[in-house]
Amino acid sequence: MKIGVPRLHPSGFVQVDLDEHRQVNIWDDALLPAQAINTPVHDHTFSFMAYIVAGVLTNIVYTFVPNVQHGDYQLWGVEPWKTGEETILSPLPGMVGDVDITETEELPRGYAYQLRAGWFHETKHKGFTVALRVTTEKNVTPAARVIMPVGDSVDNDPVARQRRDRLVSSVGRALPYLRGEDAEIITSAWQGR
Repeated sequence: MKIGVPRLHPSGFVQVDLDEHRQVNIWDDALLPAQAINTPVHDHTFSFMAYIVAGVLTNIVYTFVPNVQHGDYQLWGVEPWKTGEETILSPLPGMVGDVDITETEELPRGYAYQLRAGWFHETKHKGFTVALRVTTEKNVTPAARVIMPVGDSVDNDPVARQRRDRLVSSVGRALPYLRGEDAEIITSAWQGR
């Protein structure tokens, strides 16, 4: 974890760690996904609260229902032994099933949502959107997972990384929405590059 340093999530939003428990997430239409094949439906190994500080975020919660014989979706798991910036995914044997939408919430600035570890979800944004994510419980599950249609394959060779100036531009646009000390963490990291 590099405090204050922006990185691109495989689904195309910027993440900036403020400390061990807090992270700024920035969705900007100027950014492209880091993977050629997007994997938006995923879970987390931790539980968190997300506070929308700019824009509008839609959080969609899904349930995976095992159906090995006739399922339309395959679970893929993050290989937890891999390290570094890239997310490496592998299909989980026998984990085929169907997906049901459990909940959809459209959240404007000033609202928050909670997500428990192991719950599948997808986030969509409207325009430039910033959220502060606060981890409430860590390392609940061993590895994160994504849901893909059966027959689709995950691209573990990401497309070319965004130019750093594009990431910095998106983060710069988010700074006015953050508390002073949170913005200072990020600007201090930039000065220390």
